[in-house]
Amino acid sequence: MSTLLGCLERVSLREIWTSEDGHFTPWLALPENLKLLGDAIGIDLELEALEKEVGPFSVDLLCKDDSGQTVVIENQIERTDHSHLGQLLTYAAGLKATCIVWIAKDFTDEHREALDWLNEKANSSVRFFGVEIEAWKIGGSTPAPKFNVVSKPKVSSDTAKQAREGLNGTQKLRIKFFAALTDYLRSAGATFLPNPAVPNNNWVRVKSPHRGLRFGFDMSARDQYIGAYICLDPGETSEALRKVWGHEKEFEQELQEEVDWGEDCISVIRNDDPSDDKSWPGQHKWMKEAMEKLLRAVGNRVDGGSRCETRLGSTI
Repeated sequence: MSTLLGCLERVSLREIWTSEDGHFTPWLALPENLKLLGDAIGIDLELEALEKEVGPFSVDLLCKDDSGQTVVIENQIERTDHSHLGQLLTYAAGLKATCIVWIAKDFTDEHREALDWLNEKANSSVRFFGVEIEAWKIGGSTPAPKFNVVSKPKVSSDTAKQAREGLNGTQKLRIKFFAALTDYLRSAGATFLPNPAVPNNNWVRVKSPHRGLRFGFDMSARDQYIGAYICLDPGETSEALRKVWGHEKEFEQELQEEVDWGEDCISVIRNDDPSDDKSWPGQHKWMKEAMEKLLRAVGNRVDGGSRCETRLGSTI
């Protein structure tokens, strides 16, 4: 018995967005489309402004990441060119950005290599992403966007550069701990890799499969614990996470872990000392398994958590 399958057909970007500033940029600024881009690069993005002025120039999109750092996004729906590379660097300097995202239809080898070089020289203080945008359809379906990352920062377990002069011992520990956790998760084939650690935070976010919910890992050497958590986004009115409340015993039995119940957060915690780097392999293994349990348990209770929703044609 054979199954009839459709064929993917690539769609010209100009058939969808006739201009960058009038069509593509407003489309990308919609929350669901910024989430698609954020999922591709592994960063949660929150819009701050469209066409933000930088002297006599203006950046396409100005965003913040989950740690409040500035993200600059510059769009092209054509092949990359030198002028946009220069604009990116001008905007990054003018806005003191820590993350720069260049979106284009195609990247030349030279421009991709330029971003790779910038990532190498930036020593993790500034991150550069090169992202190609495509659109596809099946038969007469509505076109669907696809972001392909062609250049990104390298994540390394060598945290000497990250734990640079000026950080205190606690900040250095956080950087090293979460970098080692990321290396472990990557080697274990986990799909929930953390965003880069921020020295002043004792937590890191991971990409969430559920809109309106935040997942992440946390630790504290002072309070002697490691953990994984899920929280509602600030201002979120969804009842998604609320579906868990009222079933605490059932939820804890399913997780088989100690659970800390907050008003808008659920944390799975374990008493342990994250300052003991010899214990990190076991701690990171437990954190991976705890996150898997949380994702599975919440996924069983949240309808449509993995749906792909994007208003591709809403601004055309």
